[in-house]
Amino acid sequence: MKPNGRIVAACQVFLVVPALLFLVALLARGRQPIQTIVALDAQAIVTWYAARQWTLWLLLIALPAAALIIGFFDLAVRSQSSEQRSANPQRSPSSTSSVPASTLIMAAGTALAVVDLAVVALHMMMN
Repeated sequence: MKPNGRIVAACQVFLVVPALLFLVALLARGRQPIQTIVALDAQAIVTWYAARQWTLWLLLIALPAAALIIGFFDLAVRSQSSEQRSANPQRSPSSTSSVPASTLIMAAGTALAVVDLAVVALHMMMN
């Protein structure tokens, strides 16, 4: 794993985590009886996000959109470089078959950003 890939993957995870926290809190609030500690904590998180207008735009839209853009471009660069490596006949086929962990983390972060933006967009269209 390249250090650069690790840094990009970590940044992407940090960009997606606030939105995931909110979405998980929404799910936990709706699934638990309101008297449980989990539901009360989830309600506190949802209330904190809803009380501040900037959190909705920044933490639920801007940061996941940035994670999506970063992930898309980095994965495109990685796939292009892997195609160039696979075209090199001197490399063994077994060395190109393994996928670095940073690439998997970036793919997961990009997918989570897509899910978050889709949920937020659907919610905005319904209101």
